[in-house]
Amino acid sequence: MGYDLESGTLFNSTLDSEPEEALEAPESSYSTAHSTRELWLFDIGSTVHIYNDKSLFTKLSKPVKLGVVRTRGGTVKPEGVGTVKLEVLASFKEGKAFYNTLTLTKTLYILGFPLNIISGHRLYASGGTLIKQRLYSAAYKIITLLNF
Repeated sequence: MGYDLESGTLFNSTLDSEPEEALEAPESSYSTAHSTRELWLFDIGSTVHIYNDKSLFTKLSKPVKLGVVRTRGGTVKPEGVGTVKLEVLASFKEGKAFYNTLTLTKTLYILGFPLNIISGHRLYASGGTLIKQRLYSAAYKIITLLNF
């Protein structure tokens, strides 16, 4: 999934580069007894970060033109683009958890989105990588641990 900030359109970058009016949001295999709205999906096919919680944004602006996304619950429209800062688990040492601050820029705010997406494509484009369950920066520093 991609998002053109200038035109405000979402497109499926894995199939073609032509903009589409709407895309199907990923289905979650997570139990419906639990809320998926707090889940974070590291998606290597997505070229955009998407968050559904306005309180996570440190900066948020409303571009003039925004596209739409279809979910199982219906069509949703991004309400803004901004910066999100998250505290993420980086490691365990001697039974103690250590955290890093992860800053995601150009993140779409979509209130109705069923989960949150961290773009793997953007990590790779910046020189970062995923090795086993660890995300690394271009400087080969651990960003966070993933739970598969």
